[in-house]
Amino acid sequence: MSHSAYYPGSQQDNQLRNRTALVYVLEILLHQHRQKYATIFNPLEGKAALHHLIFMKTKWLPSEIRDLKLEDALFVIQDELRVENISDEARDALSTFNLPSVAFLFEDFPEEDWNYRENSTFLRSLALKATQ
Repeated sequence: MSHSAYYPGSQQDNQLRNRTALVYVLEILLHQHRQKYATIFNPLEGKAALHHLIFMKTKWLPSEIRDLKLEDALFVIQDELRVENISDEARDALSTFNLPSVAFLFEDFPEEDWNYRENSTFLRSLALKATQ
């Protein structure tokens, strides 16, 4: 991305805001899924939560699910990736993203754009907060 083409309200800015919001909604949905389905034997950390969610929706073989690219996995759960499917608290936080009213998308979604290991630290703190 050219730095000269980036400014608030530019296409690149809107793309980044939308991608950030997508990752945020994905993380919140997976957090909610973990709260419902995780056990002490399988906490569904990282990609495991996404894979389990896809399994619950499709009943595909786990090996088939693990072979999906992130972009394809997101396509499978598209109906889940909606703002109305996250908590009011998460929706309030999302409102600070100043999202554009129309879609501005990147052409692809590289695996490295979703850093589930880094995000899991934040989500653990949410889980601890909820139990206090």
